[in-house]
Amino acid sequence: MLLKSFRQAAAPLAVMIAIPALAPRVARAHATEFSARQGDIVGDLRAPAEGVSAGDETAFSILVMRVPPPDPSNKDALPFLFGAGLPCKTVSCRISMPAMAGMPQIAPTLTPSKTAGVYNFTATFPHGGQYRFDVAATPADGGAPIALRYDVAVGDALDPSAAPYRLVVSAKPARPRAGQSVTMALSVVDSRTGQRITDFETVHEKKMHFIMVRDDLGDFSHEHPVLQPDGTFTHTTTFPTSGTWRLYADMAPKNAGAQLATASIDVSGPAPSPFTLTAPAPPVSKGAPLAAAQDDEIQATLSAPLLAARQDANLTVQLTDKLGAPVTQLEPWLGAPAHMVLISQRSHAFVHSHPADWGAGDQARAQLHFVLRLPESGLYRGWLQFQRAGVLHTLPFTVRVAPHPI
Repeated sequence: MLLKSFRQAAAPLAVMIAIPALAPRVARAHATEFSARQGDIVGDLRAPAEGVSAGDETAFSILVMRVPPPDPSNKDALPFLFGAGLPCKTVSCRISMPAMAGMPQIAPTLTPSKTAGVYNFTATFPHGGQYRFDVAATPADGGAPIALRYDVAVGDALDPSAAPYRLVVSAKPARPRAGQSVTMALSVVDSRTGQRITDFETVHEKKMHFIMVRDDLGDFSHEHPVLQPDGTFTHTTTFPTSGTWRLYADMAPKNAGAQLATASIDVSGPAPSPFTLTAPAPPVSKGAPLAAAQDDEIQATLSAPLLAARQDANLTVQLTDKLGAPVTQLEPWLGAPAHMVLISQRSHAFVHSHPADWGAGDQARAQLHFVLRLPESGLYRGWLQFQRAGVLHTLPFTVRVAPHPI
């Protein structure tokens, strides 16, 4: 896993100004900068010059300064290029994704540097998109609390195989067989340090969402292992068919936000019936239905203005019964009205999403709106899950994702 940093190439510069009674000045670093102001407080958030990508542990720095505001009455005045670094008693940062409000926040630890007013931290982003950094600080000189906000675009992973976390699986029996019970011990390991993660946040009522999918995408299961006192998870299941099964551990290590660790397991037994992913017919017009999914009671029709790789997509799901009447009164299941999982045929890239704008009183709605970001073009197998009248429905579907627009 890569650690992106600009500190060596563009370290903050302490500039001494030869004027009596002035504090040391801090110059702006040569890096990607995002600036925010609150009165005479300016905060510069600095990122690597080459930008920020998902999957990499990225080093950031924030410089908090006092900078006199511009004088609107003096049009000839030059803007201040330097500000006095402002030491703070406390400083914190919360990183969220406004388009996916249900995603756990990232809460990095900020450490002061040797330069006054400069605080360093690292963060790893689960996928690309627009992120929001909210920085709160308390000046050491007793000044008013500081609140600064930055919107930062994060690119998609440059190397999807270099995941920040990996999943270690120990199975009993060691060679599971289809139709027979197997118990798995699951450990989430930091790929950079090799240390096992033991502290997890609760996300949608569970410490881990465990997705098991056969390699050809013909079988799917969404389950929830139990966290043990030593930080491992245990899960007992029965694989319905033989083959290679992909295992996706969707979890949130403490303060690290939503993360994914993957593994695979081979299951012996008679070969399953062949499953072939069939491409849906292309939509007849922009915004027309992309795909349909159904079970014995309910049909879901999926549509989107554009479903393309590496950009946010707004996907609408319309629920109807067999007679075409709207289906409403969805019940909360795992802290959400619905869950959607998509896995790509090409690389088995994984996406897990929930309705973006569902609130109290929305049970009468027959539409679900998802915000998705799919990492690559091609075919995806998806599963929509929701609960109604005490019954859990799992509706499989297939969609085609267009290449990223040039």
